[in-house]
Amino acid sequence: MSTAHENWYVYYPAPVAAASELPRLRSMQQRLAERSGVRARIEERAGPVSTPTWMEVYEGVSDPDGFAAMLAEAINASGWPREQVQARRVERFRCL
Repeated sequence: MSTAHENWYVYYPAPVAAASELPRLRSMQQRLAERSGVRARIEERAGPVSTPTWMEVYEGVSDPDGFAAMLAEAINASGWPREQVQARRVERFRCL
C-alpha cells in the first residue's frame, strides 16, 4: 500500500437545476468531510463550453478504498437523480 496521498477529481455535466442542486452537493460534501477528514471544493469549467461541467476536488485522500466507499455512500444518500450519479467520472492523481 502506498503512503502517498491522492487527489480525486470528479467531473460531470452540471445539473439542469444547478441552482437547487448546488446546496445539496455542498451539504453532501460537508457530511463526507466530517466522516473522512477530506475537504472538498466545487469548480465549474471556465471559458466557452457547449456543456457546463462541474468538478468536485478532493485533496489529500490517504485511504483510497475507504474514501471510495464513503463517497459512494454519500452520493447514494444525497438523493441526486440516477442519471446525474451515472454521469460522474473519477480521476485519481498523486504527486511524484
